[in-house]
Amino acid sequence: SNETQRVLAALSQAGVTVLVLKGAALAHWAYAAPHQRARADLDLLFPDHADLGRVTTVLAALGYAASDAPVNGITFEAGFRRQDATGQVSWIDAHWRMANHPLYAECFSFDELLHDAIVLPGAPTARGLGVVHAFLHACIHRVSNLAIGSGDRLIWLFDLHRIGPHLS
Repeated sequence: SNETQRVLAALSQAGVTVLVLKGAALAHWAYAAPHQRARADLDLLFPDHADLGRVTTVLAALGYAASDAPVNGITFEAGFRRQDATGQVSWIDAHWRMANHPLYAECFSFDELLHDAIVLPGAPTARGLGVVHAFLHACIHRVSNLAIGSGDRLIWLFDLHRIGPHLS
């Protein structure tokens, strides 16, 4: 979307390294067209919690404010919300670990994920997880959410189905 491109361009201009996670990334390579993967937010992964200050500053300049989202235990993310003049609301989840579940949070370093990242088709300023990491992330995301009763959402299961054929 235009808003995603605006956010990614501002972060890039500020020198913030970022990877796009989940639906916003998968929409560009696992689905036939980006509009086929609905999503309510933009999930971004940063190298470290220390980057959160710079991320917050960039997002604030774009009209985003910190949002207190419900948290189930430990979290490695911060939420941001923006409402434009037309009433359209945009949400961003800024992650500094690939997963919130402590068992999986340290599975992969940011450098490892960045090394295997792919440029997202149609979004030249954006990089997302490589195919193997995207598949593992989708599995970890599902398992982590099973504990709170939401791991079997059809859209997350279908993401696994769409990623599968890209694996060799």
